[in-house]
Amino acid sequence: MRKTHLRAFALICLLVLLVQLVPAAAFAQDTGTPPWTDTSKTPEERARLLLDASTLEQKMRWIVEQPANNPTQTTFSGGVTYPVQVPGTPMIQYTDGPSSVTGAGAGVTVFPAQISLAASWNTALAREKGAAYAVEAFYKQRNVTLAPGIMSGRTPQSGRNNEYFGEDPILSGLMAAANIRGIEDDTPPDVEVQA
Repeated sequence: MRKTHLRAFALICLLVLLVQLVPAAAFAQDTGTPPWTDTSKTPEERARLLLDASTLEQKMRWIVEQPANNPTQTTFSGGVTYPVQVPGTPMIQYTDGPSSVTGAGAGVTVFPAQISLAASWNTALAREKGAAYAVEAFYKQRNVTLAPGIMSGRTPQSGRNNEYFGEDPILSGLMAAANIRGIEDDTPPDVEVQA
């Protein structure tokens, strides 16, 4: 029951963030003027209108990367089919990995590996890195960052250990929390961004 509430809350937060970050001109479909594209409404009102107009299956598309990235596509690899989105559904652009804003082309910073950041024990630096990452993601029109990653890293066979903060659960938690605070910070760091 608690997981269901957390998932619903995460979906609503994602949609509120999405409606705030994606301008109405970037909506994938234009068949009239859906009420959730009206920028005179608050982000919360716009998100609620879009949620109310969408079926459960349409809402589920937003939490799966490929269907979220392609609101007009209905069939995906493996024979998976999703329903058509309601008109005016925004495109969600994911970026994978904590080391850079992936898939965004030139002009992005490749940050040191998370394990290196954890070795500094510097939560202020982790927050600053998260803020810089968020600014680049925003200017490269990415709405969802799949970062930071937290895992124990105790198994060397995992080829992604460099994306995590290491074995220490306290250090990993502190560094990840600082990194997330930086990503969610409303005040961008003083960095030059090449858009």
